[in-house]
Amino acid sequence: MKRLIFSVLFLVSFITGFAQQEAGSLTIQPKVGINLANYRGDDFIDKGESSDLRAGLAVGAELEYQFTHRLSASLAAMYSMQGAKVHMGASSPGYIHDLIFKTDYLVFPVMANFYITKNVALKLGLQPGVMFRKKYDIPGNEKLSGSFSRVDIQTNDFDLSIPMGFGLYFGSVVLDCRYNLGLTHIFKGYSVENSVFQFTLGYKIGLK
Repeated sequence: MKRLIFSVLFLVSFITGFAQQEAGSLTIQPKVGINLANYRGDDFIDKGESSDLRAGLAVGAELEYQFTHRLSASLAAMYSMQGAKVHMGASSPGYIHDLIFKTDYLVFPVMANFYITKNVALKLGLQPGVMFRKKYDIPGNEKLSGSFSRVDIQTNDFDLSIPMGFGLYFGSVVLDCRYNLGLTHIFKGYSVENSVFQFTLGYKIGLK
């Protein structure tokens, strides 16, 4: 499967040619991909709880302006499915149960992109976001769902993260790999932040 993916990307780059980063150019990039999201924080350790990854969708579009052939800035609007599978009460034998927390966001990453070659860019930025959905599922024979308000969980609806990573450019096709490090607490009164690996595939369209 991996060989097939790399073969397709190589074929695309061969047909379309290498990406040319021209100073003064403006592009828009529709993109779609996957999040591997989790929670991190001291409260999990203190309470003996733990969490596993939740896979989710990441979709949106990104504007990029090229200042020089090496440096550009981009602004994106993305729908980002985040959260985690939380093992509650891990420190209390006989009381362990799982909750799948679904905390989805509208995020707006602002990135600086430094092209070390025509086809590879390092990326670093700041990402504000607003919580768009907040609910939980209880997996089992009969899956139950509910809103956080039912179990008196209060959230901080604003989120701030530091996205960092790299992009691979195959002609107009862009493979973006980044890690979003959460800075703000997700739940009021709890030291728990977002931790998201994000992989997207986009297509650059010239506007200028």
